[in-house]
Amino acid sequence: MKMLTIFTLVAMFTFTQVYDGSAQEKSSLLPDARVRVWAPGFNSKHVTGTILTVVADTLRLGVADQTNPLLIPIASINKIEATKGKKSKIVTGAAVGFLVGAGIGAIIGVVGHTGECSDAPFGCMTMGQEVLIVGGVFSIPGLVLGTVIGAITKVDRWEELSLDRIRLESIPHE
Repeated sequence: MKMLTIFTLVAMFTFTQVYDGSAQEKSSLLPDARVRVWAPGFNSKHVTGTILTVVADTLRLGVADQTNPLLIPIASINKIEATKGKKSKIVTGAAVGFLVGAGIGAIIGVVGHTGECSDAPFGCMTMGQEVLIVGGVFSIPGLVLGTVIGAITKVDRWEELSLDRIRLESIPHE
């Protein structure tokens, strides 16, 4: 009964997306908002930075690897996304951990299968049975380790904004 309760709690925790609500929802793009912008002329497919201001029809974006602000004409922006906090990768971590653990266990089951029954603690088993049992046993610590790693791994949660959502009146002008 105790093992079933633990398994149920781990399963519930594993398949629940965990979000960090510390970032406030923004109804418009404000200074210091972290954004991703797609526009022609970038070396990569998009640029990520912090909104500094809007001067006339140009978005001034602070980018980590540049000393000067990046000036982007608002008319040239194809797509813009704003960060809406962080989310964990708990489900991905749990799935990867489970599969890696089961895979390692299956390999150990194949390599460790001797085919002899004389000293086998659980009686005679086929290679398939041994692979299933050892793979199942190793999948549990893999699941737990993957869940822990996924829970501490945080990534940005992005929301695409419509281009008409850029409200110039809410951003201080220089």
